[in-house]
Amino acid sequence: IPLLFHVRDLNSCGFMSIQLADAAGNISYWVVCRTLDGARWIYNLTESRDNICPSCRKTTVQFIATPSLTMSDVTFNPPSYLIGAGPFNQFSTRLSGGFQGLYIFPVDKSIQIAGGIGFSNFTGAAVNTHSTFVPDSILYGDTAGSKLSKLIENYTTEASLSYLTINGGVYYYIVPDKFYIYTGLAAGFLISNSYVETRDIIFPTTLTDSTGRSTGARSVTIASGSFPYPVTFNIALELSPGFEFKLSQNIELLAGVSMDLPLFNVVKDLDWHLTSFGARFGLQYRY
Repeated sequence: IPLLFHVRDLNSCGFMSIQLADAAGNISYWVVCRTLDGARWIYNLTESRDNICPSCRKTTVQFIATPSLTMSDVTFNPPSYLIGAGPFNQFSTRLSGGFQGLYIFPVDKSIQIAGGIGFSNFTGAAVNTHSTFVPDSILYGDTAGSKLSKLIENYTTEASLSYLTINGGVYYYIVPDKFYIYTGLAAGFLISNSYVETRDIIFPTTLTDSTGRSTGARSVTIASGSFPYPVTFNIALELSPGFEFKLSQNIELLAGVSMDLPLFNVVKDLDWHLTSFGARFGLQYRY
């Protein structure tokens, strides 16, 4: 049976898997390999059930960076080490991210298995808005009968947790060597954690924290330290669609978006869940 096939990429290793069956039900499997021998390409036909030519399984490594913004799913009352006057039920985005070094094992042209180690940081801010009434000496004079002005303050607790991670996942190429979806898990071991709580006067603009006059501070740090009950082991789900761009015969650029979703709260005694959304950039080297 004559077969006519065309090479899609003249500059790279290629393969074709063939299954042959006769009328009696006998089946055999063959692989046509296109490999580089010195300065010329050669073709070999071998009997094998491999769905990728063995000589095309090059050693592949990746370096991935994930700059992102962290969103907080947060609802908790202040514990003893925080000073907020009410429940923390709002969030403010913060810059987070991390990096990974991955080894890639190609199963076939559509599926590649990735594994390696990395570093990740989750930084988020929980906000509590509190209002009360206080004398405003700027507007009404410093007397016993001065009128009251409404005071609105934000208590903001910013948390930062860093993890050493073991990463594993799968690349599924919808378009081979072009468009992929990466799905994986990152098992994180806590290496550092900290929090800083600040109090900010939102209204009125005439009041300050220290003196009640315009010479004082409108934002002050009221608590800081390390969380007494951090989650020391966390697992995060990673999801990233992206594109692959060939820069040379051996180097490729990966670019896409990413979601990093930890499965647990970051602190044991707080209902505080952090999720990061951002970009995912990487360099891939095959040799």
